[in-house]
Amino acid sequence: MEIISKVQNALYKHIPLAKHLGVKIEQFTGSDLTILAPLEPNINDKGTAFGGSLYSIAVLCGWGFLQLKCGEAKLKVETVIHKAQVKYILPVSGAFIAKTSLDEKEWIDILPILREGQKIRIPLNVDVFCEGKKVLSFIGKYVVEPA
Repeated sequence: MEIISKVQNALYKHIPLAKHLGVKIEQFTGSDLTILAPLEPNINDKGTAFGGSLYSIAVLCGWGFLQLKCGEAKLKVETVIHKAQVKYILPVSGAFIAKTSLDEKEWIDILPILREGQKIRIPLNVDVFCEGKKVLSFIGKYVVEPA
């Protein structure tokens, strides 16, 4: 999918940390996004994933999801994280994935606001998993405005 390649490239170009973390978009279905990261570039002194890396992949998952949704709608936007709440659940000893989604009804409510050129705050939940177990829960609020 061309839009996925564009967002993957934008991640690496505009957010260099994403490349250092090894973040890759694994799947975008239109209603949800899954990105993955290997343990090796994200390891800490205990041999598990660094908490900052886990937080970063969650932020990037939400950012990437909104970029993809707006790209599908042919909207050029600026997206930034406004605030976030995170809960670290388990240590991470392998590759990890972040997943987020947005109900289509919510998106249908958001779209006209963006098309009218208005700024909006969009809450997203992101869960991070390792070996099928939830290791982090993230609630972020993103500010999205037309570019």
